[in-house]
Amino acid sequence: GPQLTRAQLLAAIGRDREAAAALDREIPGFGDPFTGIWGLLKGRVNERLVRREEAIEGYRLVADVWRHADPELQIYVEEARAGLERLSREPRP
Repeated sequence: GPQLTRAQLLAAIGRDREAAAALDREIPGFGDPFTGIWGLLKGRVNERLVRREEAIEGYRLVADVWRHADPELQIYVEEARAGLERLSREPRP
């Protein structure tokens, strides 16, 4: 939706806090075709902001939703799994 597009543009120009806020305002429903994209962006942006729990939530969503996706999407599943692994090794504040 429009908030996802806005979040993508904000993240692209380094305005991660605003991107995270846009992602928090629009959460895709189950079956929404943009759920994986939204989750991946949420993981990336929140990891850069050192918002561990929010990043994990985003990456986990990608790993779950696209687990059995087409081969073209598996690169994003791998990125999400790598993010989850990184974040699981980091000590909690």
